[in-house]
Amino acid sequence: MPGAACLMLALAVAWPPELHPSSRGVIQALSAGLLMALVLGRARFVLPAWVPLLFPLAIGAILAAPCRARAIDEGAALLVLLTAGLLGRALGWNEAAVRMILLLVVVLGCMVSCLAVAQHHLLYPGQAAAIRAANPLEAGEILGRLEDGRPYGTFVLPAALGGFLALALPAAAGVAAAARRNGPRLLAAAALLLMGYGLFLTRSFGALAATAGGLACILPWAAPRRSRATAAALVLVAAIVAFWFLHARGAEFDHSAGQDPLTLRAGNWGAAVRMIVDHPILGTGPGSFGTVYPRYMRQGMNETRYVHNSYLQAAAGWGPWIILPLGFLAIAFGRSSRRAWREPGPRLAVVAAGFTFLLHNRVDFTAYLPGVAIPSALLVGLSLGDSPDDGGERAAPAAWRRGLPLLAAALAAILLFHGLVAARTDMYLDEAKEAARADDVARAAGQALAAAKSRPDDPGPQRFLAEMILAHGMEDPELRAAGEKAAERAVDLDPEVAIGHYTLALYHQAAGETAPAWRERYAAHLLYPLKPLYRDPPFSGREPRP
Repeated sequence: MPGAACLMLALAVAWPPELHPSSRGVIQALSAGLLMALVLGRARFVLPAWVPLLFPLAIGAILAAPCRARAIDEGAALLVLLTAGLLGRALGWNEAAVRMILLLVVVLGCMVSCLAVAQHHLLYPGQAAAIRAANPLEAGEILGRLEDGRPYGTFVLPAALGGFLALALPAAAGVAAAARRNGPRLLAAAALLLMGYGLFLTRSFGALAATAGGLACILPWAAPRRSRATAAALVLVAAIVAFWFLHARGAEFDHSAGQDPLTLRAGNWGAAVRMIVDHPILGTGPGSFGTVYPRYMRQGMNETRYVHNSYLQAAAGWGPWIILPLGFLAIAFGRSSRRAWREPGPRLAVVAAGFTFLLHNRVDFTAYLPGVAIPSALLVGLSLGDSPDDGGERAAPAAWRRGLPLLAAALAAILLFHGLVAARTDMYLDEAKEAARADDVARAAGQALAAAKSRPDDPGPQRFLAEMILAHGMEDPELRAAGEKAAERAVDLDPEVAIGHYTLALYHQAAGETAPAWRERYAAHLLYPLKPLYRDPPFSGREPRP
């Protein structure tokens, strides 16, 4: 089990599933096997009697979602996180496994920090200079991001890199505190400095604040004599640097009033609350926030697919009922934290790392980025681990324990099948995008059709095919017919996406079908009222393409 935990951790960080379809398939297959092994080998889980009542609500939320494929994707991602958490809890009593995982987190943190430093100081300046020299007039947003210099590491966003380093810094502090010789202690201190600089380069104020909280948690062990004064100084320094980050990040928004990160996040939170009020039982559907959000946007709010508060996003998507298991997790984590504070040791470092993740997700969305969420779930699970003689299984009724293997087998089979199919579909779609960038329209269309056949319920390949043909293949009657069919299918599979209706409207317009074109464009306007493209006078002159 410790080896499997280390493998999952290394895969998630070095090869994030949100970026690499093959990693997604491997991690879901590994999670399916681990889920069965955990249930069959160690059925000692604290499962309250109300847990079975949540499954109908979860299934109902998935079935009621506007896009079934995205809902299943989020459900599978949640199941992977639950498996990682259960794996961590099964290993939490094993001090050797805890130390091994903490050390691996530190090693991975150093690895991504080295990459971040190289990106900021070497890679990005060189790329920016090459783009500026090649075509300075069309450099655009890419040049701005490169010159801004916020590194990503191996992750998809600077905030994701910051979120992982927020986990790794308390882990490194724990390794330093546990070291009994000067050599390992100096190495851990060097790792702290390196990862601290990597975190600084991300300029993620949420990750910085979470890191300060996590390091403050570990001070009773690392600096027992002056822990309170050190914690106060740490929080003060973090607050000063966070405000400096906000000031520096203001340049990204042209210093516009109301466009600072805190104001934009407040708008996202307000939209999520209004969604919860309007959908008080099953939510808007897992994975649907990004498509439903435009209907709740107000002037001055930003476009986003995430709430920048994972708890609000979960409640908006799945329904307010999800607060019950989240609250149970918070209570269990609080109890483990008190035990760790009474007996400082490696467990306290794990608790501090898990706390940074839970705190960070109050202002960000790393719970929705598997590259950060999987290591975090593993560490949170480790913090909840008890002695194998704790008798916690008495919290679950006997009938529930007897049915658990069958339920785990069904979930593992679904997870394995979904992981393989989704990974194959994403790889086809990635190849189609590469071919489109190379202006190979025929190959791009072929790969997109293969992706659509691989997973017929996924609107992504259909939408890509429709938009690609609209941009490059309208002169070919066969491609044009295929594109219109794909646009119609994409709307059927995901009717809440405004751009899907607008793409279909352009196909109707090209065919001279004015009434259907107006109808689809008006549907896009209803789904995204603030978008000028959808509310302009329809089809006057040459229309912009999506």
